[in-house]
Amino acid sequence: MGIMYELRNSPGKGKGLFASASGVRQGDRIIAEAPILTVDLARFRLPPAELELHLEEKLQSLEADKRADFMSLSTNGADENNPLSSRKAVPAVFRNASRLNHSCVPNCHFSWDRVTRTCLVHAITDVSPGDELTVAYDSRGTAQTTAEMETTMGFRCACPRCSLPSDEVARSNERRRELNAILAEVDLAYRTADPRDQSTEDGEDKEEGEEERYGRQQWDIQPPPSSFAPARILPLCRRIVALQQLEFGGAPTTMTYELGLAMHYASSSCFLHDDYVRASVFAARALAAFTVCEGAEGQNARAYRELTRDLSSTIRSKKPLAGNQQAYDRWLWLPE
Repeated sequence: MGIMYELRNSPGKGKGLFASASGVRQGDRIIAEAPILTVDLARFRLPPAELELHLEEKLQSLEADKRADFMSLSTNGADENNPLSSRKAVPAVFRNASRLNHSCVPNCHFSWDRVTRTCLVHAITDVSPGDELTVAYDSRGTAQTTAEMETTMGFRCACPRCSLPSDEVARSNERRRELNAILAEVDLAYRTADPRDQSTEDGEDKEEGEEERYGRQQWDIQPPPSSFAPARILPLCRRIVALQQLEFGGAPTTMTYELGLAMHYASSSCFLHDDYVRASVFAARALAAFTVCEGAEGQNARAYRELTRDLSSTIRSKKPLAGNQQAYDRWLWLPE
């Protein structure tokens, strides 16, 4: 498959990447590239003056063509909210991925492959020819975070969400605050359920032999903690799904990373409480979301592909047929 984007002017944003004449399909891998420049996490946390000096030294050590690529980018340096230094990845600059502009309702997802040390960009929804390809610099996307980006990066977001009437933007901010609070609540319950799973932030390297964050865990806690019981967790995960659908109403089939997380938590809760039938359904949905966002060979997709295979070989009970969607949803989200 050829190059799926072209570089051209983006009004109010400088340069940007736009879908080529053939368009982009959901799940397509648009970019896979190694960084021009990386910064050690320890150095990245230096005071600004020291960090700037370190970056200058790194820049001078680059080959001439890479230095030219770096200088052609319009950035404010290695800032935490910049996609080139994403909290989901490592502080780095990329020849093409760093051209991706921000949107609070993005059509692409940026991830970091720790094995190949490359950044991957996948389309999370279909993108029409000529439409701009965007990522979320900060997935929280509230009024506070957009204001922070304006201060640190010097641009005011004018994405479809931020261009809505002020009352609609305010409602969106409320939904996103609720979404962030639920994700934090469920994640805390998840980590409490398995104290060994104190994973680092996405993208930070783990020690050799450390368990993957997603996928089947070797649960040893007896009895399972009630804070992570399906009766509590599933309604919260269902609310995450509903909030995501409201936020991406213009593209209802969008597969976001947050949807993958919701399915991950739901599957893990059911799995921990021996409800392998529901766990298998949510695992399949997590697999679908993570495959779209990170590719079929991404860490999370690999883990959930293995889990779905394991569960399908152990399930003995039957689940309702999915033909009656209303009845199926009642069964799936409301455990007996």
